[in-house]
Amino acid sequence: KQEISPPDEIYKEKTNYEFNFKNPHLKHESYKGNFASVKYFVKIIIETSIISSTYEKEFAVVKPLNKAVLNKNDFPLKLKVGIKNVLSLSIEFDHSNYNCRGTLKGFVCFNLINTSIKFMEAQLIRREIIFDGKKYEPEYIARYELIDGSPCDCEKLPIRFFLKSYNITPSYPDIEEIFGVKYFINFVVVDG
Repeated sequence: KQEISPPDEIYKEKTNYEFNFKNPHLKHESYKGNFASVKYFVKIIIETSIISSTYEKEFAVVKPLNKAVLNKNDFPLKLKVGIKNVLSLSIEFDHSNYNCRGTLKGFVCFNLINTSIKFMEAQLIRREIIFDGKKYEPEYIARYELIDGSPCDCEKLPIRFFLKSYNITPSYPDIEEIFGVKYFINFVVVDG
């Protein structure tokens, strides 16, 4: 009399199969967003005369930091905004390109204040741009209150965002004409 093992007993024996994909075309880094994602998988299909099985395992693609790319087209950001004869602000940042683990440093200078200010905050925003014609809401990653109350004329406020503390990715201007990801800093001034 011969014993037959149940099917799950057959697969308990582990076998390792080595594989190597030479020069895989992994153009973009992995990205997981609210409305779009870039994912990479290894897919294994096992076909036998008895059964067919498919397995997928996701893996992440992270491209090493290339300082030349980070420094390319990098320049200090300078912006003057305001309302004529009411409020004038100068906003400056050291760079226009930042490492995802770096520190975003700058300052806001109040050149003219002819109104009562309740508070001012800086917001770090991620916007996923999907090229399907629909409008998608931005994601507020961080909000910092910069002042509470009216500042003096010519007061200079430092700004510092430690980007390492947030789940940010590189900016993607256009991924295969499907979607893109951009980051912004928004300043909100509320007067009283």
